Amino acid sequence: MFRHIGSNWTLVILRMAVMIVLTPLMQHDEHGVGGSAYGVFLGIISLLGFIDLLALGVPMATVKHVAEGVATGDVERTNRAFSTSLGITLGMGAMALVVSLALYLPFVHGLDQLIDKDANLLGIFPDARLTFAIVAVHGSLAFAMRLPYALFDAHHEFTAKNLIAAAGLVLRVVLVIGLLAWRPTIVMLGVTVAACTLFEFVACLVVIRRKHPEIRPSLASFDRASARGIFNFSVFATLVSVGSMLAFRLDAVVIGATLTAQDVTAYGNGSVFFEPLIALMIGIGAVVMPTATKLAAQGKKAELVPIVERWMRIGFSLQLLVCGYLIAFGPEFLGRWIAPEYEQSAGPLTQVLAASFIFFLPVRAVGLSALLGLGQARKPAIGLVVMGVANLLISIALAKPLGVFGVALGTAIPNVVYAAWLVRELCKELEIPMGRTLVELFARIPLGILPPVILAFALKGYVDSSSWFRILGAGVLWSVVFGLAWGFYVYRGDPHLDLGATVSRLRARFAGRNGS
Repeated sequence: MFRHIGSNWTLVILRMAVMIVLTPLMQHDEHGVGGSAYGVFLGIISLLGFIDLLALGVPMATVKHVAEGVATGDVERTNRAFSTSLGITLGMGAMALVVSLALYLPFVHGLDQLIDKDANLLGIFPDARLTFAIVAVHGSLAFAMRLPYALFDAHHEFTAKNLIAAAGLVLRVVLVIGLLAWRPTIVMLGVTVAACTLFEFVACLVVIRRKHPEIRPSLASFDRASARGIFNFSVFATLVSVGSMLAFRLDAVVIGATLTAQDVTAYGNGSVFFEPLIALMIGIGAVVMPTATKLAAQGKKAELVPIVERWMRIGFSLQLLVCGYLIAFGPEFLGRWIAPEYEQSAGPLTQVLAASFIFFLPVRAVGLSALLGLGQARKPAIGLVVMGVANLLISIALAKPLGVFGVALGTAIPNVVYAAWLVRELCKELEIPMGRTLVELFARIPLGILPPVILAFALKGYVDSSSWFRILGAGVLWSVVFGLAWGFYVYRGDPHLDLGATVSRLRARFAGRNGS
């Protein structure tokens, strides 16, 4: 599993690098589209993101059903499941176009309101309309075009999948830089999104044909019985998508409806760190889910317990490392990276979101993926929808009195509550005591985090947005102190991750080689 997850994480790191390069470029007034126009683009992506719900969780269900065929060596079952999913996604894509047309009038109304509030948006309507059309068509076709990735996940071929996605990221950088240099409008951003998805789809088909010639998806192989099984699972997988959409994708819509386009951009900048962090955790969940399905199909459910505990602990540690730094120095990083004004307008919401994601993301990635892989999707999916509704209502209530900070609170509070509840459901399904699990996961955390926290307080007065050297230097020191505390105290004697013992073994092995 380490190799597969490591491959996923490598892709996440590349995505973070691309994000760091492109985010300030895209909203630059001279070389990009400008802050206000970029806020409109984010609003389009957020609004049309709702059509993803029409996929009915089919990609997630495809991974589960194809993984069952792979685990039992049944090629016919694998082809039948994949072909059936292809037919479903093509139908959903057609429905998505209809939904996109229905969303056009609300989009125009919202855009008119934004233009009235921001003089920088005068004249943007033609470009916004064309961008809306491009993103809508792309989203409709993307249902089927993303499906080949499910085949890679089911076969645990994460390296091949990630190489294709990495090539798509490189293409994105080239297109954004080239197209914005030619014509700096949001239309070019929409073209870039569509072109990269098309490239990845074609590359996936080529690789699948070479690696798995036995896989021959065809609409003629559409099977009604398989469709019922996929739909039964995908209904709850859809609720997962609904909950995630309500929790994370509608914030820009709420802000655009109650505040200004600049506030949308400020929120996008403050939350920009968390998309790659979510991807980092999904990199774990993408391996945990088919593994859980495989173990359940083979009658080895008990073997899932140490896997879940190990990766929950690793995920929590990684989130605490990154989010702890963002809580301490995130505002200064934003002020230096994008523009000084975002240190105050976006920095506080970064801190609030980071605090909630420390606990939420590992539980969401590992716990939810394990339950879905075991076929237990009903309760966690409904719980995620409740979390999303709570997020939306709190965000709407707090947006006007507290601004973007209130929207951040609306996201953070339900995150923590849902994560605590999901841990309880996971422990019940795996038949392990919740108290013991929490003690094993978190007993040493308070003392382990103390040295990095003391360091952060000591450095806070010396770090400001005027110096990359101080900001990045603080990050290096934070990481070193955190790593030492975790490696030699928090993980000491850990049944899964005793780093001190690992270092001792490596030292003995190295000494033995030198002696020979």
